[in-house]
Amino acid sequence: MKATKLLFKNVDKIVKSDLFTYVFIALAFVNVLAYVTTNSMLCLVTFIIAYGAADNWVSKNVGINLFVALFVSNVIFSCGRVHENFIGNIDKNKDKNDENNKLN
Repeated sequence: MKATKLLFKNVDKIVKSDLFTYVFIALAFVNVLAYVTTNSMLCLVTFIIAYGAADNWVSKNVGINLFVALFVSNVIFSCGRVHENFIGNIDKNKDKNDENNKLN
């Protein structure tokens, strides 16, 4: 019981600190800059909507809201960065099978 109270007290101190807020402001700035340079406007809109939703429903702490917005836009929405690339593997295997058939 005492350990959990101590843990929550320490987490509360960290979350309320200015350093926590500044770190997430810097991360959000770099992330938004990456969205703009890669022309990922859908990701940028997702980040903005997630931040607005977090500001209304999660907390009034800017650091926590930015964390939620970054989490939603990068992890849950994944911003189109994860692509399956099985087509290239199928084409390579098809070429190998064609060569084997020609030899036989």
